Amino acid sequence: MERLDFSSKAASYEETGLIQKMTGRILLDLADISGSDRVLDLGCGPGGTTARIAQMTSGRVVGVDVSEGMIEKAVATYSGPPHLSFLARDAAQLDYLNEFDLIFCNSAFQWFTDPEPAVRQCWKALKPGGIMVIQAPATSRYCPLFIEAVAGFASNPETAVIFKHFKSPYFFLDSAREYRELFTRFGFMVDYCELKQESNRFTIDEVMGIFKSGAENGYLNQAYYDIALDSSYIETCRGILRSLLQSKADSDNKVALEFTRVYLKARK
Repeated sequence: MERLDFSSKAASYEETGLIQKMTGRILLDLADISGSDRVLDLGCGPGGTTARIAQMTSGRVVGVDVSEGMIEKAVATYSGPPHLSFLARDAAQLDYLNEFDLIFCNSAFQWFTDPEPAVRQCWKALKPGGIMVIQAPATSRYCPLFIEAVAGFASNPETAVIFKHFKSPYFFLDSAREYRELFTRFGFMVDYCELKQESNRFTIDEVMGIFKSGAENGYLNQAYYDIALDSSYIETCRGILRSLLQSKADSDNKVALEFTRVYLKARK
């Protein structure tokens, strides 16, 4: 699995990751954490939700993220409770065996370009009867507004030549059935899986922050281009997105941001 690095976003993620916070609250309800559950938070980012989980259970809570910068931020901000720890680790390289009652994965599954090694390791990490819950953007049209902006990157004369060298790191499936089949293939029993259409209104600056906290780490990341990027390319792409948002904003300077998301709950 290719190694992602969100380290440059660690300092601002808690402020700009509005969508991840909203979906995290929904996923916590789906997880139904009890008083002594041992929990692995997979793709924990800077640790805010992990710390909240640690307040909900007396069992061991481990936050794992591939980004060392995110883990450093989590340790600096939330270390203290003896049952809470953080670890920089790729999901495909987890080495736990029958250790956790719950694996919680919020807004991270889309980054697993090849998800099969990660799903296999998650199955191994759970105790018999253990639960895994995920939430992630789903389908190739996961966010029509961002997709439209990216089409602008591909067609704008100032960015088109460079954007031809972009290779997407994202993993999306187009139906709940496909997500179910992925998990059942590795031994999970899927109790719940649904694609949901969600829409919320945000200011232009908030949407720019949402883009920078997540999608930008794919579309404007040097790791996914085979030629060098410079700051002018990145800023021009951001300008294309902002112009699109301005064209769609209402009188309150807000834009409807729509997502298709998968919510899944599976057990070992």
